[in-house]
Amino acid sequence: MTGGRRGSGEACGEGLFVGPTIFTGVKNSMRTAGEEVFGPVLTVIPFDTDDEAVEIANDTPYGLAAALWTTSIERAVKLPKRLQAGTAWVNAYRVVSYLAPFGGVKGSGMGAGCCIGRGTGRGRKSALPFQHHLRSAPGATPARARRR
Repeated sequence: MTGGRRGSGEACGEGLFVGPTIFTGVKNSMRTAGEEVFGPVLTVIPFDTDDEAVEIANDTPYGLAAALWTTSIERAVKLPKRLQAGTAWVNAYRVVSYLAPFGGVKGSGMGAGCCIGRGTGRGRKSALPFQHHLRSAPGATPARARRR
């Protein structure tokens, strides 16, 4: 691990904030890997295959967002569709439009039911057409996404 120092100063309250932190040597069964940590925290879990990476990523009761970093266009297109997350970014993180709907799946956020799309409003499938358009066309707006 590196970092992890308690935030200091009046704005940080009583130890509720930490500085940028990287955890290594983590197994997916560890609390650090399985909980939503809202902060500058990165948990590193090595994997050997794409299937193993997807299994690790989806093995959580949460699904607010996911980020995939790759140099492979094939992975960039195929893997986000397999991730159980309300939003999946490729080679970026927190690239959002506040005009776009946002929601998680499983135990995260309000669920994808708040998103434009088809389906029951449960799970990521109801938001897929809209989110895929945003990922494939940076700068897309909700109006453009609905016309497709």
